[in-house]
Amino acid sequence: MALLFSSASATDAAEDTSIRFSSVTSTDGVVLSVSESGPREAPAVLFLHGIGQSRTSWRRQLESPLAQRLRLVAMDLRGHGDSGKPAAPTAYLRACQWADDVRAVREALGLERPVLVAWSFGGLVAMNYVRCEGAGSLAGLALVASSGGRLVPTTPTGAAQARRASRDMLASDLRLNLAGAQAFARLMTASAPDAAWEQEAVAALLQLPAYVRRAMEGAQYGPTGEPISSNEDLTPQLTLPMLVVTGGRDGLNDGHALAETYRTRFPAARVVEYPESGHSPFAEAAERFNADLEAFVNAARSAPRAAD
Repeated sequence: MALLFSSASATDAAEDTSIRFSSVTSTDGVVLSVSESGPREAPAVLFLHGIGQSRTSWRRQLESPLAQRLRLVAMDLRGHGDSGKPAAPTAYLRACQWADDVRAVREALGLERPVLVAWSFGGLVAMNYVRCEGAGSLAGLALVASSGGRLVPTTPTGAAQARRASRDMLASDLRLNLAGAQAFARLMTASAPDAAWEQEAVAALLQLPAYVRRAMEGAQYGPTGEPISSNEDLTPQLTLPMLVVTGGRDGLNDGHALAETYRTRFPAARVVEYPESGHSPFAEAAERFNADLEAFVNAARSAPRAAD
């Protein structure tokens, strides 16, 4: 059962467009940190960030005019940001534990059929949710610069640089950790969206402990303990509305090839390429992304409900 402890005051509740902070306890006791903005009665969007990042990655959505019309919720994944960071590697290996975290936030905040927006590694978490909970509780799914945890294949463009950066972030030398985080942050955008972006990305990367990063490199295991090497088997379940956004200058994966693969595998999905964006199109082209997201949310909410 999820427990919600909100720090929002009565004044915050009256001002729906301000950022509200809360914490939710997941099924194994891990505390998950949450930020939200927007009217509580508005259509809900739940954001899942990428590896080594945090709920602050979505500030260009949470602090935007979208918060006047949508309920925007961003959570720190376990091991990340201000959420709990259990030491046991097994805390990161069960697909259904990641799904439990998403469900705990959805239930604790009373999010009715949210649109799930998943960036990069967050796409794996979204697929874990679909695998363990089904898609019936969602109005739609938006995958941003993400293969959905091998839902579709990708063509890496910065694999060598990413490996070096990850190796440095695993080192016991803090100076190497910092250098690795800075190098990885530069791969996340074609050009930093504002002066604070790279600093925030580096800070978030340093909040991911090396022991968590190592644990997350292990295999994922499904509901009956089976190893998961791909999420392609989930394709028949993904009958809900889908939005795919890729960056044409993605420093980690070939965004154009990824978009073309989604068009082939999911012909009903809306696939949008941002030619001048890198791995973080929601931040690099925030106004365009927010407009695309709002249009998708409105369309998804009126679409027939997906089956579990």
